[in-house]
Amino acid sequence: MFSLSALLPLSGAIIRHAEHFVDPALSFAQGWNSIYSSMVSLPAELVAAAVIVQFWSTINSAVWITVFGLLLVAANLLFIRVYGEMEFTFASLKIMLIIGLNLMALVIVCGGGPDGHTYGFQYWHKPGPFVEYLGYQGSLGHFMGFWTTFSNAVYAYS
Repeated sequence: MFSLSALLPLSGAIIRHAEHFVDPALSFAQGWNSIYSSMVSLPAELVAAAVIVQFWSTINSAVWITVFGLLLVAANLLFIRVYGEMEFTFASLKIMLIIGLNLMALVIVCGGGPDGHTYGFQYWHKPGPFVEYLGYQGSLGHFMGFWTTFSNAVYAYS
């Protein structure tokens, strides 16, 4: 029999939904996976930011990791209004960056690059969309080339 309690909104994130709709054990596992994900991704993001800034500066990476870490802690300790404004500003910058990158790619493809070469669809015919991979000929080589590109695209998208 269908229950109306399944349609009620739940407070909390996906962890609460897992407890309500599946099992408390799944909720427990998701909670620990979320903590592990945060413990791995936060230091990785700080190191990535330090590496990017090191392109322009010769200061030690540890200094930049500390600065960005303190900025992150300060942003999370501020009032929710300030945090919300920061999120809105960064999201707007991200959208403008995506639009700008697409426009720049269009200009370069149409011949607006430094060398003036028009790329267009020249690579659609030579070598073509499905290129042999690692010297394997035929369908296997085409599939391997597609799979290599596909797995990289899935990783980047995720």
